[in-house]
Amino acid sequence: MKIAIIADDLTGANDCGGQLVHYGMDVSVKLDAEFTRRETEGVVIFNTDSRSLSAAEAKATVKNISEHISRQSFDIVYKKIDSTMRGNIGAELQAMHEVFQPDFVLIAPGYPQNGRQVIGGVHYVNGVKLEETEAANDPKTPVAESNIQRLIEKQTRNKSGHLSYEDIRRGHGHVRNKLERFRAEGISYVTADSVHESDLQDLALILESLPYSIILAGSAGLMSCLPKAFNLKERELGQTVPFSDQPIMFVVGSMSRKGREQLHELFAGRAAEKIEMRSERVLCGGAEKRNEFERLKERAADVRRRSKHIVLCTSDNAAETQKIGESRGLTPVQTSNAVSGALGELAGELIQAFHVRRLFLTGGDTAYQVLHQLRIHEIRLLDEVEPGIPLGAAGEELYIVTKAGNFGSRSVMASAANKLQGG
Repeated sequence: MKIAIIADDLTGANDCGGQLVHYGMDVSVKLDAEFTRRETEGVVIFNTDSRSLSAAEAKATVKNISEHISRQSFDIVYKKIDSTMRGNIGAELQAMHEVFQPDFVLIAPGYPQNGRQVIGGVHYVNGVKLEETEAANDPKTPVAESNIQRLIEKQTRNKSGHLSYEDIRRGHGHVRNKLERFRAEGISYVTADSVHESDLQDLALILESLPYSIILAGSAGLMSCLPKAFNLKERELGQTVPFSDQPIMFVVGSMSRKGREQLHELFAGRAAEKIEMRSERVLCGGAEKRNEFERLKERAADVRRRSKHIVLCTSDNAAETQKIGESRGLTPVQTSNAVSGALGELAGELIQAFHVRRLFLTGGDTAYQVLHQLRIHEIRLLDEVEPGIPLGAAGEELYIVTKAGNFGSRSVMASAANKLQGG
């Protein structure tokens, strides 16, 4: 089976692909959406890094990749979207619709296993409406709408249909009839509920058996259900990382509430120490930025000498940082990009200085910046630490876990450290 996936950020690309490694599939994530012959083998995931671009830029980027994919042979074309609906979802789906001309674009962002439910068209994160969560205050792509049907209609400027969980549970015949009605009305964008994981499983089975051409758009949740819908069998993965007692480097760009809880749990084990980059200093640039880098390098060298895991993160003062960025004529997006770029630059210098071969990266922008600094263009996915938390390799010796900010159990960072050391 050949699958092409277009993702708008790196951690999303990886967590989507991580669902497929358990089925013996060769999964490759291309950081810069480059085109090679490997694309016709197994699963190829193109990271467009387009979440915080303008809608027009995002559409153009996705259209270019879609045209390339359309000239090859894939069994499934999948648009990976953020499970909290951030980004240029409508514009990117429009690009794919223009290229592939499908009967339907089916949008199912839910991931019940990770607390993302869609009930009656309304998106909830851990029981809270989307517009009342951290996603509403995202500095780059805030989400102010919880009803996914309305959100898609606003972004695509097209009328959409909706499949409720009641529709899905009524089965194949009912869903087919409803889609036929949508088609008769000229509706090609269709959103879908997912209260429980079984709703996504049922939806995947139904869609696989329908006689329509469909572009699937969803998070890692829907992707996790597709292999079984196509009768693929899970395989034992065995040992995926060779043993190493070398400390791990954690680079933490996302300071979500859940991310902070995970860090607290990691520090409680006393095997890791925090190195906090003062965001306001790196924004000043010049000598102040270099002085901050030197301070952090000295601190990192001390942590390394004591064989502790290094946890490199930004200071948790988002409001102050944005204010400083504004005073320097930067937009909120430019400020966030400057901070994540500086964090990636520093991480790259530390990784090379200390010959780090085991990395944990959280936050899509941060992960991309770090790997860009290391001139890494492709990750081969090998395993998962937890559902939605993939482990991959770059080259022969570098092993990497990536995590979206709000994903994972409280102990995921400690579990990742153990896995990265071959445990």
